[in-house]
Amino acid sequence: MFANTLAKDKEISDRWRGFRDVADARHLANRVEREVVDALVAAVRAAYPRLSHRYYKLKAQMVRQDGAETLGPQCAAAACAAEGLPLGRRARHRA
Repeated sequence: MFANTLAKDKEISDRWRGFRDVADARHLANRVEREVVDALVAAVRAAYPRLSHRYYKLKAQMVRQDGAETLGPQCAAAACAAEGLPLGRRARHRA
């Protein structure tokens, strides 16, 4: 209920100041134009496929290394799945 009051207060404040977008107040505080922010967002979104493929390629390389169990349960589970082993069997299989 309190969040609704804050949201309405921001809406009224933005309307009084003539802001067209909910983020315009933040852009003004950061001293950056909306066009610059929009260009940055577009550039980052355009790079998503390249960055995500690079991330998962690096993660796969880490999982394939012998010390993958130290990277956490998700990496250990991925390594088990990659080797076709049941979960939790990788450490015994490697030994």
